[in-house]
Amino acid sequence: MDRADRTFPTSLPAKAFTPRRRAMLRAAVAVLIIAGFSAVGYLSLQLSDKIQEMREIPKDNVQWNLSQLEVDFLKMLAAGKRAEEDPAALEEFRKRFDVFYSRLTLLSESADAEAIDMKSDTRHQRAELREFLDETVGFVDASDAVLIEAMPQINAYMERLSEMPRRLSLGAIEVTADMSDRQRQEIFDLLRWLGGVSLFVVGLLFLTFVAMMLQRVELSSR
Repeated sequence: MDRADRTFPTSLPAKAFTPRRRAMLRAAVAVLIIAGFSAVGYLSLQLSDKIQEMREIPKDNVQWNLSQLEVDFLKMLAAGKRAEEDPAALEEFRKRFDVFYSRLTLLSESADAEAIDMKSDTRHQRAELREFLDETVGFVDASDAVLIEAMPQINAYMERLSEMPRRLSLGAIEVTADMSDRQRQEIFDLLRWLGGVSLFVVGLLFLTFVAMMLQRVELSSR
């Protein structure tokens, strides 16, 4: 057979673009677009929740309270030593005790308390300080005579715990900083996914538009 006699198709067979196949293709593209928009909506909600979560948890306030924990303990220790020598300083000790009690309670009830307790060292240190407060609060709330008699024992107790507030503060600040880093990474990952899915949807819409224009040109040329 002569090479010149060979014929090659200049277009795809008509059956490749039957109405049924075109309808199936349109349906598949529509499903992908709907799924893409659904994914964008879901990721947007997740991103909004993560941002709202970071707004509701004031990390700066938590870390500031942690940094003040050691300061308040040292002030309470100094006030206790003065109260042991001078009963007139008992009220100052009671005031410092209440401040430290409130500071530790605030930490225990904070949104980060569960994460802080997951670290064995910080959990043990917080429990030791809480035990000290629970055992001492009865003397602090009692009469001056009872508190004066108990001051040597209380001061000795505080001396044994003098390094613990600092260790707890440093450990807890490290935990909260790690939590903040993880939350920022989660937000970054959500933004990346949101951008990728949005680009996919836009691409599908563009291809759909091009296909519609080509079909219109094809119909007008008949």
